[in-house]
Amino acid sequence: MAITKTTVVGPAVLPNDTRPKNGNIIFTLSAWDIEDGQAVVIPGSIVVPLLSNGDFSVGLFSTTAGTRGVVYSVAVEHEPFTGRKVRTDLGQIALSGPGPVRLEALLQQPAAPPTAPDVLAQVLAARAAAEAAAALTVDAGQDADRAEDAAAVSEGAAATAQIAAASTGAFAEATLAAAISAGLAATAQGQAFHAAGADVDYIGLYRHDAGSVASELARYPTAPAVSAAQVQADGAFALARTLAVRPALEGAEILADFGRGAYAVGDRAGLKRAVRFGDLFQFSRASTATYYDAEGVLRTAAVGVPRFDHDPVTGAARGVLIEPSATNFEVNSGRIAERWTVSSGIQLAYGADAPMAGEKWTVVTTDGTFAQRTFGNAMSVAPGATATGSIFIDAGQSDDMDGEFTFYVGLSSSYRAQAHIKIEGDVVSVSSAPTDIYEQLSTGVERVGRGVYRVWITVRNVSSAASPTVVGLWERVAEGAGVKSIAVWGAQIEAGRLATSYIPTTGAPVTRAADDLIIRASAFPFGIMPEAVSLYLRGDMSYADTDSLYEMTMFRWETSATNSLLHRLSTLGSATGQLGVRQISNGGAAPVVASVPDLYGPGRGRRFAMASRHGRSLINGAVNGTVLTEANESDLPNLIGGALRFSTSGVLRIAQFALWPRDIGDTMLGEITA
Repeated sequence: MAITKTTVVGPAVLPNDTRPKNGNIIFTLSAWDIEDGQAVVIPGSIVVPLLSNGDFSVGLFSTTAGTRGVVYSVAVEHEPFTGRKVRTDLGQIALSGPGPVRLEALLQQPAAPPTAPDVLAQVLAARAAAEAAAALTVDAGQDADRAEDAAAVSEGAAATAQIAAASTGAFAEATLAAAISAGLAATAQGQAFHAAGADVDYIGLYRHDAGSVASELARYPTAPAVSAAQVQADGAFALARTLAVRPALEGAEILADFGRGAYAVGDRAGLKRAVRFGDLFQFSRASTATYYDAEGVLRTAAVGVPRFDHDPVTGAARGVLIEPSATNFEVNSGRIAERWTVSSGIQLAYGADAPMAGEKWTVVTTDGTFAQRTFGNAMSVAPGATATGSIFIDAGQSDDMDGEFTFYVGLSSSYRAQAHIKIEGDVVSVSSAPTDIYEQLSTGVERVGRGVYRVWITVRNVSSAASPTVVGLWERVAEGAGVKSIAVWGAQIEAGRLATSYIPTTGAPVTRAADDLIIRASAFPFGIMPEAVSLYLRGDMSYADTDSLYEMTMFRWETSATNSLLHRLSTLGSATGQLGVRQISNGGAAPVVASVPDLYGPGRGRRFAMASRHGRSLINGAVNGTVLTEANESDLPNLIGGALRFSTSGVLRIAQFALWPRDIGDTMLGEITA
């Protein structure tokens, strides 16, 4: 039976950074191994001639495909200028995935005897496999074969952490010595047993030789060691993909790619360690909440679980979703036919299953009697206050129409802000028709699936009294024009100017709690405030113009309100859509470096990239590749002990975040935000 192989390529590099000439590279397997219970691999040496530049290529047994956790020892025999043959040990390697992988990426130097239990070699194998995957992934969007290869290497990297991690029936004690003694007492001469102690990070396989004597046959990683290796393997692969697209991020001390699930901390020499989301971030939300998965399916995240949102049409990862608290005052939002009031000439019936489990599309049908309506639960809107109503429409279950149905927000009987609905095939569009009691601030439609759209209207109550405001449908079919039907679901009416993520309700209004995402103070990998810091953020935002200097705060890193730095969006006066960065130290000057006004209009899903550098008496930033003008009025605040909190106002999806403990300069600011 054929064994699984990994292609390893040169060059071979000696510890003094020179390349050997006129020699051989030797790979020696540490012990026998078995793959899939059938293919047996015999230990021995494989000798490969080196080219004049130290290059080579060889196919070797993929050690992580075996069951015994073996590794290869690597050595070079060459003839330096003395003419005498010299042997140099380079170290040990474990192999994962098909390759090709570079020897330099695999080696752990200096060479050392096997450690418990070669976990480092296995992690290096995973990293090397991930780097090979990254090289393949760069062009994967244009080359289907390379995309397939990249996926295969990814699986190989993950498999590194699955090697013989646990052993059923192992003798486990406080110390390995005690576990071996227990194993000897329970076995006969010649029998094998496993032993594990809390004082070591491996499980040993031992043979009972005679009396109290045991021989070690093999070592395997413990569950914690495998878990750590899995984090490194998965993280290394995800990071490799991120850095293949944005190599300038490699030197960041904190890097988070929320879309790919890649998180790392390191030092000024570059990224050092892949970590889990929870190792770096603290997240909370006191309720469930909805989001779209990679298949475009609307899902519910449990209490306290972050939402890694996706484009519902393309499936593309959009990052972690951060929203403020909101209440849906519509009752039975997903089963409209059971709740909405109807006038004569309107019929409500359930259609197909809705995107949320247990909910149904409601098909609203009119018989052609003009000016009939159906509407839901009322929400009281105070004078001067705003509200947003929204509803989903399925074109596939609806008739083509051009204004025969109008979605409205307002009083149930009259004075409605309206959106005339037009359906052509699987495309839904709207046009607005405002009234006098309600100022219609915005009307829009967003595609959220194949033939599925979400329509919304935002209104302000301009009367002097509170208004019982509803969402509903008003049919405008001309007399005798025949029957028209429209499929709707997911009705929502909430305070404020944005239609936030869908909040399902049953018998009463439901509140979705705010998302809270921070980098806790203890997670920063430095204990003294650097002389300068640089920060980068990429994502998309949804906002409305409320004439506020801090319409949105993308993040705020602070120890107090007067000792902080932040990224924000302003809508104050003529500065609507202006992105800026600010720092303030101990209540001193608070300069803001800002983009031009009107860079972004109000709306949903506005994509942005911004970065900043902060130092002693300097601050500058860049937005979407454009470097701003440096200011010098404020000192760098000392933020040791302070947390960095994301999206303290507004709706934000964070795709990427990075932090450097140094000034990266204007050129790099422009490069990473382009």
